[in-house]
Amino acid sequence: MSEGYDKNRRLRCSQWEKIRKRVLLSLFVCLMFTLVTVGVNAAEIKKFPNKPISLIVLFSAGSGADTDVRLIQPYLQKHLGVQVIVYNIPGAGGRLGLTKVFKAPADGYTICSTGWAAGAIIPEILFKPDFKTLDFTNIGAWSGSNFVLVVNSETWKTMDELVQAAKSRKLSCGISGIASAVRVLGEATLEVTGIKEMSWVAYSGGAESMAQLAGKHLDLVITSTSSAMPLVRAGKVRPLMVYADEKDDVFPNAPLAKELGYPVQPLPSHRALFGPPNLPQPIVRVIAEAMVKAANEPEFQKKMKERGASVQIMNDQQLKKSVVQQFNAIQKYISRIQVQADKI
Repeated sequence: MSEGYDKNRRLRCSQWEKIRKRVLLSLFVCLMFTLVTVGVNAAEIKKFPNKPISLIVLFSAGSGADTDVRLIQPYLQKHLGVQVIVYNIPGAGGRLGLTKVFKAPADGYTICSTGWAAGAIIPEILFKPDFKTLDFTNIGAWSGSNFVLVVNSETWKTMDELVQAAKSRKLSCGISGIASAVRVLGEATLEVTGIKEMSWVAYSGGAESMAQLAGKHLDLVITSTSSAMPLVRAGKVRPLMVYADEKDDVFPNAPLAKELGYPVQPLPSHRALFGPPNLPQPIVRVIAEAMVKAANEPEFQKKMKERGASVQIMNDQQLKKSVVQQFNAIQKYISRIQVQADKI
């Protein structure tokens, strides 16, 4: 009986030894593959960039987003030392371009710039596309714009007056797009002010809604500060409230929402660069450093000032924090927005 037991034990030990060797061999192969892969990546990262970089813009040539990118592109190209080629991929409210960038190799040669990040968050939540906003690699931002609530200069002078008027009749508000950052800010404004309803009138852009407000065809408009600036300077419209954490460069004298007791989470539109998921940090640093140098070029800053904008540098972590805050704020109000996919 003892001999049988020993024989079985030796057999089991032999089987376990074979399994152990197979496992060790598999681990060794995996380790060698990983080391080779890391070695290749490290070599590629060290050489970055050594060929043209594709900079995707989500909207057509001549749009505001396109103009912003083409303003910084030559300076970015100068400091990266390679061509930076702008490609316009419009369609589906930016989802086509975002999907292309999301699925691109994480090698730094395909990056994107747009007003970041509500334009990605809203379609993601509504339509479940093939990208996740929080998984993109944030690189940095060189500027940004806040949103402002404006009225015709011949009407209300304060937010209190507007709120009182909205309690006696349904007001009309001009917005850029049915499902947009300004619509989300509008829904949040209704909640904090106690206004029960609003007639939302969607336009293709801020300029169109501002023209309608100046002509008294709307009661108010929520738009970017840069879109509102020309008619405010002309004295035709009045800013009542800015959605921002700090005083706005364009309208420094306009009260912030939080100063008026309205705790609305701002949704700033960052002029930013971002890339596919898992972009290596050394590559992020190279692009970010070139962006900062480009943004600090005196000629570029002069052009920004002429457009009513200013340089506001954000690093990748600051940008990521803002994107997360925007995602949470938009999730809270997006359920109130009913829209078909072909309308955004």
